[in-house]
Amino acid sequence: MTFNPFSILTSKIYGGIAIAALTFAAVQTVRIEGFLFFDGYKQEVTNLRASIAAGQANLALLEAEKTATEDRQAQITKDTNHATQPARDSALDAARRYAAAHRCMSPAAVAAAGPASAGLPEPSATPGSPETPSEAVAVPEWGVTNCALNSADLQTAYEWAQRTYGSN
Repeated sequence: MTFNPFSILTSKIYGGIAIAALTFAAVQTVRIEGFLFFDGYKQEVTNLRASIAAGQANLALLEAEKTATEDRQAQITKDTNHATQPARDSALDAARRYAAAHRCMSPAAVAAAGPASAGLPEPSATPGSPETPSEAVAVPEWGVTNCALNSADLQTAYEWAQRTYGSN
């Protein structure tokens, strides 16, 4: 049997090879130019790319502004903490001294504590005084500390607002 180049089987093989070559060329063209070979799409894609570049530049500008604002806020916080630290320290010291001076212990607790309570003041016997054990409230040290520090911070903020906005 001789080879006939125009037989049905060989023509189907050549046709398949030709379709595969055309498909490969079309896919490569689309991959390289992205459908830009159609009229009008090149200008639209150029406009879109310019718009994306402008948006990215705007985003970079906004991020730089955000960073600058965060840095300014951190500096303001640092300055405020530095300015309020003496008031906080004195308020904390005053709160600790007040708590030590007004510590209330019942006579039974003083007797049970023994010599360890020798430096503490004796409870007052005056009815209605805050040192009277029946009317005393036990507050942990962290509660006194937090209250003193918050009060100092609020007083400093109030004074700042008065200086900044004036008294109304």
